[in-house]
Formats: sequence, structure tokens, C-alpha cells
Amino acid sequence: MYYEYRDNNLFWQNTDLVEMVAHIEKELERDYSYTGPFYLYHKDILMHRMSFFQSTGPAASSGIPEFFYSVKSQSNVHILKIIAENSHFGMDIVSGGELFRAKVAGISPERIVFAGVGKTFPEIRDALEYGIKSFHVESLEELEAISRIARSAGKKAGVALRINPDVSANTHAYISTGKEENKFGIPVYEFSSALEILRSSSSLELVGLQAHIGSQIQDVIPYKKTMEILISKAAQIPEDIKKPFEYLSIGGGFGIDYEHPLVNDPDAKEFPVRSLLGYLEGVQKEFPYRIILEPGRYISAYSGLLLTHATYNKQKKDYRITITDSGMSELIRPALYQAFHPILPLVRNGRTQIPHDIVGPICETGDFFLKKYPVYPIQPGDRLAITHSGAYSASMSSNYNSRPMVPEYLLENNSFRIIRKPQTLEEMIKSETSLL
Repeated sequence: MYYEYRDNNLFWQNTDLVEMVAHIEKELERDYSYTGPFYLYHKDILMHRMSFFQSTGPAASSGIPEFFYSVKSQSNVHILKIIAENSHFGMDIVSGGELFRAKVAGISPERIVFAGVGKTFPEIRDALEYGIKSFHVESLEELEAISRIARSAGKKAGVALRINPDVSANTHAYISTGKEENKFGIPVYEFSSALEILRSSSSLELVGLQAHIGSQIQDVIPYKKTMEILISKAAQIPEDIKKPFEYLSIGGGFGIDYEHPLVNDPDAKEFPVRSLLGYLEGVQKEFPYRIILEPGRYISAYSGLLLTHATYNKQKKDYRITITDSGMSELIRPALYQAFHPILPLVRNGRTQIPHDIVGPICETGDFFLKKYPVYPIQPGDRLAITHSGAYSASMSSNYNSRPMVPEYLLENNSFRIIRKPQTLEEMIKSETSLL
């Protein structure tokens, strides 16, 4: 999508990565004595994805959708600040930690919705105190808990019922969220019970209905089915509860193309945004509710890459194992649910591609990025770009094997700046050593 080779050097949206990465590595070694992997984000691509989503199709052009960016996909506060500069975007959070990040990034409370199946009482109290727009409620017990906490605080809580529509998104089982057996959402057969709780509570206001059926979805049909269910449920809401009712949301999960990273690849394909927004415009004409969407991956995935180095090769009979200095502690998606991330050498060597297993240094057999992947021969010391790593990558990283968190950089106006320093060994264990 955004990568191309020019004279065997890899370019990313017109940025020469060979030159740029060399400068970043020099700064990291000079300022932090650091020589390992790092994340790199491209502001222009991030802005382009927001603009494309916002301006695509007749629905967007008439100002119908509003967008609440899914913070869990990429939560660096510098990235959140960039997204927040667009007034059409708010933040979709799933934890108190993400609420804290949103506050630090300067996100006003009316631009925050709080999703998540297991909100704790302290998280609910903090969000109420900040005055967020609404809680996306996932169970009857949660609805009752928000009512009690809001009453004791002397506040009214805006809530949107997250409906589990029992709709298949045709995606990986680990990122399917809209089937009846999934832990997410209120089943349709409990909807009337939720309305009764709302009717009996003076501390709740029903402001919307929401559903989220999964991630990396490539088809509009599941969203249409979901919207039909939300519309039918909205029609069942009694007028005495419906007064503050404001919006319907079909969530996010819009898929991207992980398999074709290069510019002008004729096989590239991603979620048909124009088709969805055209459908939503038709829905909007029939109903008085606003329609909001909650994109995450679609906005951030292409805007990030993980820069790693090849350290060793092992030659097998018919393929090569290349070991890198980054692993599942930095990017767990391939190990967690067999996700595919294209890997491109920053310098293209040779004329013939050969199959590689590209793996990490973690003491786990599942610590791999790609298996039998055809790529130009990789030698120790070569720099590799693990592409499409702007979503669910750095935000899911860990200290497994006691590996410090890696730094993050932002490309902006053809220059770079650090937006997360490399974690030191001392910082990694500070919460432990402070108790010695």
C-alpha cells in the first residue's frame, strides 16, 4: 500500500527508510546507548487514513458519521494528540489506563466513550467524575453497578447498551466479538430487562445502542445485519426512556490488507468503506439518530512499522531461519492468532527470493513472524521493516523474557522525533527494587 523500492532502497510514502533509519539509529546510540529494534510511525499516513475515512462516500460528505478512535489499537499519547486535532474524532476507551492516556492527551470528556466487558468500580467512578459522553454497557450487572455508583456520586451517567447481535463476522475466532457465545455485549433476549433497569433508575440516561462484532472484517454484510438488529431494538425503546436517545453505533473492526504492502499492487484489497458509508447514509435518512463508528486498525495500522535487525541465520534443507532482535515481546500478533505482517528488507539484495522463517529470540516455539516466507536473501546485520504494525502491536508489547520496552519514533514533515524513550533495565524492575 505505502511501500516501494527505488534503486533497491525501501521507501515509505516517499521517505527513504535506509537514510532515515540510519539517522534514528545514530541518535538512539548517541543519546540512549541503545542499538535494538524500535517502532516508527508516519504522521502523513495517519492523517491520510483519517481524512480518507472521513471524506469517503456520500455519507461522510454530508457529515453523518462521527468517529471514536479505538485507543487500544495504538495508544501512544503523541498519536492520540494527533488524532484529537481532528474535531470529527473522539476516543473509544476500554480501561482506566486508556482514560488516563486520553486525559493526558487533552481529550475533552464529551469526546470519550467507555467500552469494555469488565469495567471496575474505580474505573467507572473515575470516568463519571471526568464526565465522559457515555458508557457502552455490556451486561445487566454492569448497568446496575453504573446506576449505583452514579447515584452515590450525585451524577447522571450516559449509557449506550452494547447489544450482542449473534452475527458472524467471518474472522479469526480470537477477534470475533458478536456471536452469542462471545463474552461481549447484552444478548438480545435480555434487552427488555435492561430497559426495566433503565426505567427504574434516576441516575442513568440511555443515549444510544451499540454493537461491535469483531475485527479485521472485510465484508459489509455483517454490518448491515447488525444495523438492522440495532434499528429493531431502538424501535422497542419506550418513549419515557428514549428522550435523551442520541446515536446508534456499529463499532469498528474494518479490515485492512496485510498481504500486499507495495504501492500499486493490483491484488491489494481492503474493507469497502464507500459501500458501508453509502448504506449508512440511506439508514440515516430514515431515522433521527446519529450514527457513530469506532475505527482503530483502519486508521493506525498502515502508519506504523517495527524496525528490526537480522542477527543470525540457520540453514535448513530447503529454507533458511533468520533470527531477529525483536520478537513476540514487541509484536505478539503472529504468535497470538497467526496474524500476517509483511516483512521487507530496507535494502533489497539479490535477484531471487528464497523461503525464510523469520523468527524472534524469545524462548518460545511460537515466537515467529513469518514461516516459509519468500524474500530476498537476508544476512546478519540487515535491517528489516515489519510493516502494517501501527495497530495492536506496540500497544500489546510486554516485558516477557525481561526484555525492556522498545522506543517509538514519529516521522513528521520529513523529520523524526522520539515519542517514547527506550526503557532501561533499571526502569523495568523499578517497582520491584523499590521494595528491596
